[in-house]
Amino acid sequence: MNCKTLSQTTGAIANYAKYTLTILAFTSFIIPLSSVRAETTSPNSLHIAQAKPQSKSPEPPLLKLTPQQIEQIQKINQKARAEMQNVLTDKQKREIKTAIESGKPPRQVYASIKLSTQQQLRLQRIFVTSQQEKENVLTDSQKQKLAEYRKKVRQQQLQQQQKK
Repeated sequence: MNCKTLSQTTGAIANYAKYTLTILAFTSFIIPLSSVRAETTSPNSLHIAQAKPQSKSPEPPLLKLTPQQIEQIQKINQKARAEMQNVLTDKQKREIKTAIESGKPPRQVYASIKLSTQQQLRLQRIFVTSQQEKENVLTDSQKQKLAEYRKKVRQQQLQQQQKK
């Protein structure tokens, strides 16, 4: 592999790791209705959201999780977050906390922190492992609904890329 190809591959991995970190940190696999909390938004975030109209994502499937499944998934999420915290340096943790407290959108915050290639790979591994563990909690019917949803999302992403 030549230097240019290696550089491109490393860059792609870096972008993917930042993306997976953002997803893991700020979305959960499933958000049980009992855990949803109302939050107020700042005028700045409304302005940003209105300034960039985006196409609507497909509606996530209703998987009808049992209380045991919800508990297992919450434990997996807690474990993944703890592992992620162990990957980040104290300086990175402070930067993240400060930026989020100042009102910056979480995706922007995580995209802006400097992660080493090793950190990116470790975070990617944590994300993939936690996703696999969560899928193992699901029934075959739930897995099928999730697969159909992912297929719709991929199709939408491909359509958006073709428009560009």
